[in-house]
Parts: sequence; C-alpha cells; structure tokens
Amino acid sequence: MEDVILIPGLGKNHNERIFLWLRPLWRLYGIKLHVCEINWEDDEKFAPKYQKLKNLAQQCNNLIGIVGASAGASAMVNLLAGETKLVKRGVSVCGLFEPSYLNREIMQHRSPAFLESLDMAAGELRGNLDLAAKILTIRPRADRVVDPKVATVMGAHDLRVASRGHAISIAYVLTFKVRVIRRFFISVA
Repeated sequence: MEDVILIPGLGKNHNERIFLWLRPLWRLYGIKLHVCEINWEDDEKFAPKYQKLKNLAQQCNNLIGIVGASAGASAMVNLLAGETKLVKRGVSVCGLFEPSYLNREIMQHRSPAFLESLDMAAGELRGNLDLAAKILTIRPRADRVVDPKVATVMGAHDLRVASRGHAISIAYVLTFKVRVIRRFFISVA
C-alpha cells in the first residue's frame, strides 16, 4: 500500500476525525491516507509544525506524495522543497500561493504560522520551475475564499474542476479525484 499525507487548511474545528471517512475511499486506490493536522490557529510558530510534518513523512514506508488543502498547500510546498529525498510530488487543492492576496494584518492575528509558511513557500516557488513541475494544482471554477487565479503556480500542472466554493471543492476533489491525484504521484520520473 502506498502512503499519502493530507495537510488540512485553516479551521478551528478541524481534526483528524473529519477526514476519517476518506481513508476507506482512498484505500480502494491502494493508498493509506495519513492526516497531518497542523493546527494553524494556535500560537506555535511554523518550524515545529514543519518538523511534525517531516516526522510523519519519515515514518511512512512508501510515501508517494503529499496533498495540501487550502492553507495546507503552503506546508506541502515547503516540505516538497526542503525534503527532496522524502517527497517527490505534491498536490494543492484550492491552495493559496500569493501572499499579497491576504490581509496580512488580519492573518497575523489569526494564524502567524500560516503567514510564515506562505511566505516561505512563495520564496521557494519564485522562479523555481523544477519545483513547480513537481506540483499539481487543482482549483474550482469559482471560490470566494481563495480566488482560482491565485491558486495556481507558474510551471505547475493545473486542473480546473467543475465545482464552486471552497470547502465544497476541497471535499469534491478529495472524494472524486483520488485517481487523478494517484496518477500524478506515480508518474514521477
């Protein structure tokens, strides 16, 4: 069985139980899904959150990729850039890659760790076409939380899905696009 790590986005009510229903579905595709809850809205800096993610990746026996949903996409990029021997490919679902899109003052109060992760990811991606080529961005037709225009990366693989809305699109992709995600992960050269 192949291992995939899912990194959720912002949300005080997120916990691993929300994603338990995905595990049996992903198992049908030969994937053991691990959820790495980042707890974006606590007071912890990004470095310990990154270390937690890295530790989980090291524990996986057959890691084929990581999926970052929304804010989790920035952590996915940082792990993909920093741990090239552990992770070969990443998928962003409704992820944000443009720091200027946010109201930094509000986000600094809500989740400074996310701002730190987003700034790091944007720096890693700036002009790095080799890194971008290892990423698949999946974005909806319309999203009021993360505009689809800023949910893509120049040089990355990109897929638009026929859905609208942020949480609904994430749920849609994680439920109905598992085959597409797996195919991208195993296509690594």
